Amino acid sequence: MRRALPRRQSLQASLLLIIGQALTRGHSGFTRHCVILLHRSGTVTPCRCFRDAIFSLLPAAPGCPPSRRRRIVVPFPPGGTTDILARALAPELGRAFGQTFIVDNKPGAGGNVGADLVAKSPPDGYTLLMGTVGTHGINQSLFPKMPYDPIKDFAPITLVAGVPNVLVMNPAKAEALKINSVPDLIRYAKANPGKLNMASSGNGTS
Repeated sequence: MRRALPRRQSLQASLLLIIGQALTRGHSGFTRHCVILLHRSGTVTPCRCFRDAIFSLLPAAPGCPPSRRRRIVVPFPPGGTTDILARALAPELGRAFGQTFIVDNKPGAGGNVGADLVAKSPPDGYTLLMGTVGTHGINQSLFPKMPYDPIKDFAPITLVAGVPNVLVMNPAKAEALKINSVPDLIRYAKANPGKLNMASSGNGTS
């Protein structure tokens, strides 16, 4: 009989499942990506006051000073979806648990810079990451060598949001080219290489 996974490994497996579902879900030009709150994995876990915030998924550690600030690292520039979610979440966590949560933007390399900072931080629960399907899924296929292990270096806390992505096109251009669906767009692009331009949030994003 197979042994059950330890709780933390089970959570990490669940995180992979969530990411996988986010990558495969969607139709008619719609997909989703996840925004996930994580902290540095290790033998030292967040204190009791923060444990309550994450639904008792992690064991308690000795009490922590309420004056010490907690940092939520956003691995992308200000103004994006991940940043907006973090800035909405931080004050609510602060009010709920009597501690200061600050948002710290550390963009670069498709999110790898910020994620690596958290991966190498002390495993005490004071440095958190707003991870995404990019930092913990897509980037492994884009970069020949990752600076961190997206599974071993992090412990998942909670899924923050599922964010829809929409494929859009200039309506006048779409009408002129008779593009009314994603298959139409694919057929036109294959038949007319180099004639279409595309904009996205950047490499490593969903």
